[in-house]
Amino acid sequence: MSLRLLFRQFSAVSAAHLINGLLGVAFVPFAVSRLGRAGYGLFAIYLIVQSWVVLAELGVGKDLLRRLASSRDATARAFAIQSGRDAYVVIALLLGVLAPVLMLTVPRWILPVAPANVGAVQVMVLLAVLEYVAAVPIYLRQNVCLADQRFSDYARFVISSGLLRYGLLFGALVVTTRPELVVLAAVARRPVEIWLSGRGLGSASLPAPWARPAFAGTASLLTRSAVLSGAQVLQTGVVSLGGVLVNAFYGIATLGSFRAAFDLASKVWFFSNTAGLVAFPRFARAVGEGGGRLSQPLVRGLLVSRALYGLIAVAGAVAAPLVLPAVGLSESVTVGLFGLLLGGAVCNAHANVPYELVQAFGAYRRAVALSGLALALLVAGFFLLRGRLGPLAIGWAWLASQIVYSMVCDVAALSLTASRGVSRTSLAAATLGLIVPLLVANTVPPSSEGWPVGAAVAVVLSVASAGATLAFVLRQGRSAVVGGS
Repeated sequence: MSLRLLFRQFSAVSAAHLINGLLGVAFVPFAVSRLGRAGYGLFAIYLIVQSWVVLAELGVGKDLLRRLASSRDATARAFAIQSGRDAYVVIALLLGVLAPVLMLTVPRWILPVAPANVGAVQVMVLLAVLEYVAAVPIYLRQNVCLADQRFSDYARFVISSGLLRYGLLFGALVVTTRPELVVLAAVARRPVEIWLSGRGLGSASLPAPWARPAFAGTASLLTRSAVLSGAQVLQTGVVSLGGVLVNAFYGIATLGSFRAAFDLASKVWFFSNTAGLVAFPRFARAVGEGGGRLSQPLVRGLLVSRALYGLIAVAGAVAAPLVLPAVGLSESVTVGLFGLLLGGAVCNAHANVPYELVQAFGAYRRAVALSGLALALLVAGFFLLRGRLGPLAIGWAWLASQIVYSMVCDVAALSLTASRGVSRTSLAAATLGLIVPLLVANTVPPSSEGWPVGAAVAVVLSVASAGATLAFVLRQGRSAVVGGS
């Protein structure tokens, strides 16, 4: 594939995600102004549960995409799609059984709320399950579309879907301040999205509903995906656990402030999501042909990525105290958390491409280890700093965990392409990446918002880890870099 075509594909998907990202940025302050901090905290519970419901997929979508992208045999691909459809049916049945359990446990024990809000949370939990189940045909079509590298078709669908979703969300906020009704408006888009996906992504890719189940293929797909599902569980835990901890220790209003800051900071992921979507099918195909030739472009890409994301972290953190109050997000905890959460978000965004490469190699256990490391560091950092920094502790813990996670993802991906072990230099840099931000956090006065220091730490350690990555490659020798090219 030519570099020009790759750039066009990346640009198309980037534009689609950029439009959705800008709509999301506009949505957060408007939602907070309409729902209030506590109301947005309730809406955030829906977002958290929505991310958990997706875990029921058990890695099926990613493994199916990998199989489709790495195979050109029409019969094998058709069998894989049918197996994927049957696996999604099994998942939908599983969610039907789990839905009552989630409705009972989430508002009372997992994300406890006041008795007056229990009913609203239960409705949102049920809607999150229904939203996922209704989207099964869309997921199948998206996997086939991405495996075929029809990124322009995918981008057009994403734009249409995003405009529909945010149009309904904004409209609902105009007429109501009840979070569950806002969620209902968003879920109501699914029938239209199914129709749009059939027209834009291709209905011919789906097996007929009456097609005989592929029992052997379904069992094999679920088995292969089991390990990957562990990585997805841990990854989702890293993203959602912060909200659970904030709600448990500081209440629903602080959860609203935290999620407002996090939802804005994480919009930077539209860059990384684009890169991951475009890169994964190419990675899977390249791995099938021998992955050594990936090493040299990977090194260059990681270094450029570090620099660009570092600039985003600085610009966003410096602008936050001016921009956030201007859009109605003036609470000190929101402003204070934003810079820290943005620093961690850019590190997570950078790590997306090397993490996708690890999965393209089928190194699912390594993916589990990477995600587990990030989750463990997040929890440890929060409880270490909670007594001194209060709600800011989750920001520092998120920053520290993502700095280390991004470093280790770089090393893991390069180890696979270079077929060598992890260097001592890179491991030392990863250890330093954990220690430094935690030490800095312990010197910050509890009343400080902490965003300038957070931004500085994120950028400095991002550059340091880029140097560690380069040192790793040089240590392996030039032949490891250019081998296979």
